[in-house]
Amino acid sequence: MDLYSMAESPPCRSVLMVIDYLGVRVNLINVDLSKGQHLEPSFLKLNPFHLIPTLVDGDLILWESRAIIKYIVDKYSPDNQLYPKDVEKRAKIDQWLYQEMGTYNLLSGFMRPVFSGSKPDVTGKEKFMDSMKLIDNHLEENNYLANNNLTIADISFIGSLSYAEACSVDLSSFKKIVSWMDRVKNELTNYNQINSSAMVNLTNYMQHLISITE
Repeated sequence: MDLYSMAESPPCRSVLMVIDYLGVRVNLINVDLSKGQHLEPSFLKLNPFHLIPTLVDGDLILWESRAIIKYIVDKYSPDNQLYPKDVEKRAKIDQWLYQEMGTYNLLSGFMRPVFSGSKPDVTGKEKFMDSMKLIDNHLEENNYLANNNLTIADISFIGSLSYAEACSVDLSSFKKIVSWMDRVKNELTNYNQINSSAMVNLTNYMQHLISITE
């Protein structure tokens, strides 16, 4: 099984954390976006949308991180608590995966202007922070996003929120989110090994872009 990815990408690291948690063996193939490797003909044959992560497992080619992590659990650890077969439990996880997708789009959306030398979008940031408040409220009575245990929704969400950390978005006022993030990181034994150096690179890159706009 081949995984085309780049460690600095939050969605790629979400997939890597699930793979590591389950102990699944995978051949990692780095795709350096800064060098345009995602636009090379050999990669476009696999994924015409030139997105990472992209998974190749035999004849199956799969992209979109949330689809990939569902597939990995279903095939390599069926009925694992990360994504159980129970229809209602699975529905709650799916709900939070879709919520996470929307939240990540809000986050990446308000940061998008810095890539063209403009300041982050203030209105977009307000919408993102409003979403964080709702999630914080949910975590007032829940230790995890779904089913009262660690699931792929938590892992995917914490991957996305690492982008907020890299962009110096202050989440410290959301006490329940902070506690939940610590809880999830502690359950992922190799969280630091997977994320630390990648986060340094991503943070340095984003801080450089932000500094240009100031």
